[in-house]
Amino acid sequence: MHDVTFIPDEHDPTTGWVELEGTETLEALDGQHRLKSIELAVAENPDLASETIGLVIVPHKTVPLSQQLFSDLNRNAKPTPKSLNIMFEHREEAALLAKDLVKNSKYLTERVNLTGSTLSERSPYIVTIATHYEAVKIVQPILDASEHSDRVAQLTEYWDTALAALPGMTGLVSGQIYPRDLRGKYVYATGLGFEALAEAIKSAVVNFPSKWSEILSEGLSRIKWELTDPQWEGVALFAGRVAIARAARQRTATLVKHLLGLPNEESHIRDLEEAYQTLNRKIPSPLLVPEAV
Repeated sequence: MHDVTFIPDEHDPTTGWVELEGTETLEALDGQHRLKSIELAVAENPDLASETIGLVIVPHKTVPLSQQLFSDLNRNAKPTPKSLNIMFEHREEAALLAKDLVKNSKYLTERVNLTGSTLSERSPYIVTIATHYEAVKIVQPILDASEHSDRVAQLTEYWDTALAALPGMTGLVSGQIYPRDLRGKYVYATGLGFEALAEAIKSAVVNFPSKWSEILSEGLSRIKWELTDPQWEGVALFAGRVAIARAARQRTATLVKHLLGLPNEESHIRDLEEAYQTLNRKIPSPLLVPEAV
């Protein structure tokens, strides 16, 4: 309802400036909370005013049309995939660490799906970036190096030590075994198994900082990781199928740490024991005494 003038840039006529005449204010049709947050942030740190941000300017014609546009924006908005969010994230350290670990790890390079949220049966990847990212977040708090490159080196050492102890990994690196073979055979190559490995790494480093490598190398190699092994039923598997519930993820991590002789919260051990009791079985004995390693 007011004059709008587009002034093209002298170097690129497809971009330029828009002048709004007769308009004193612009109203936020969508993103009001973000707008207010920006106002508060700039008031606290004026240097942020030099930052740029993308927006869409919509001419107001009638209240019903603006209301309809607001409804369309919010009712039909589709969240972006988690994998894309991680790949496009350049500030959050966990995302940066996850991507750098993929580049540096002997076992993960070119074996993590960086774009998709699922893995097909014949997928050439072990895990998705979303699962990998969640596992990295578990280990992230124990990284004590100050420089990012050193933290990546620490993270790579932790993961490559753990992965090297797992069945099938040597064949994977040599090309004799494919990722799909691992996913269809071993618990560690599932989403909850990957997070359980992260929990084991974290516990070993925190509780046994001088011998975490030996504990992971010796302990993880002793675990029967086959999906067909009865110890995983009621823990990582239900009726023979890999579970996805949060409780199953916790029980799997608890069992892996328990088998390595690592500390667990009492409530987690009780929950694991109850899971076995429902199947008229007892919790397996630890396979390792960390103090004796």
